[in-house]
Amino acid sequence: MEVSMKEDIKKWLESNTPDYNTGVLLFSKYSRNRSLLHFFTRKGDVAMFKLRYELGKLANGTPAVSTGRRLAAGSKSPLPVAVRQLPAIPAERQLPANVNPDDLPEHLRILYNKNVEDYKLLRGAHAAMAVAKTKNERKKLRREIAKLDDAIEKHWAIIDEWVATGKLPAASDKQPTESLTPQDVNAYRTYISRGIAEPDKLTEGKRLILQERITALIAGGQKFDEETIVKLSALGFKIE
Repeated sequence: MEVSMKEDIKKWLESNTPDYNTGVLLFSKYSRNRSLLHFFTRKGDVAMFKLRYELGKLANGTPAVSTGRRLAAGSKSPLPVAVRQLPAIPAERQLPANVNPDDLPEHLRILYNKNVEDYKLLRGAHAAMAVAKTKNERKKLRREIAKLDDAIEKHWAIIDEWVATGKLPAASDKQPTESLTPQDVNAYRTYISRGIAEPDKLTEGKRLILQERITALIAGGQKFDEETIVKLSALGFKIE
C-alpha cells in the first residue's frame, strides 16, 4: 500500500499543473491529520506550497502528525464517505488562445475575472465536503457548488457569444437581480462591511462581487447610511 501511496502522490507532485483540490483529496486519503486537512480546506489554493510540502513528506515516508487515533501498522487510511460522494467539479475553462483577457470589453473582462474567483470558491466548497460531518453541511455545500456552477456557465455563455459574434450582451443581461432573502441581505451587508474595512484586499474579482451586492441591495429597496455611502463612493463604487 505504501508504494501505491507514493505513486499517487508522486504523480500529482510531478504534474505540470497539479490541481489543488485533487491534492487535498490525496492528503485526506493518506493522512490522519485532521487539523492540517481543515487548514487546507479553509485556505484554498493559496496554501498550495504548504500542501506540496506536506504531500512530499508523506511520499518520502515522513508521516504527518495525527490528531486522532493512529492506524494499525500496514493499514490504509480509508477515504471518507463525504469524499466518495463529492460531485464532480467541471474543468476550468479558458479563453481561446487568440483572445487575451485584457482585450475583452470591460463588462466581459469583469465577468471573466469573476469566473476566476468563483472557480476558487468552487474548489473550496468542493474540498469542504471532504471533511463535512453532517448531511446538512454537505447539502448546503452542494447548493453552493450548484449556484457557483450556474453563475460560471452563465458568464461563459455571454463571453462565448461575444467571441463568436462580437455581440455585446443586452443591458438587461449585465446586472441580473434576484429577490433577496433576509439571510441574503445580512450576508451581503457583511461582505460590504468587510470590503470597506480591508480595501487593500479588494481584488478586481472581489470588487465586482461587492458592486453586484451593492446593486442588488439597492434594487431590493435596501438603503445605506451616510457614512457607508461616503466610504463606498471614495472607493469608486456606484451608489445609485
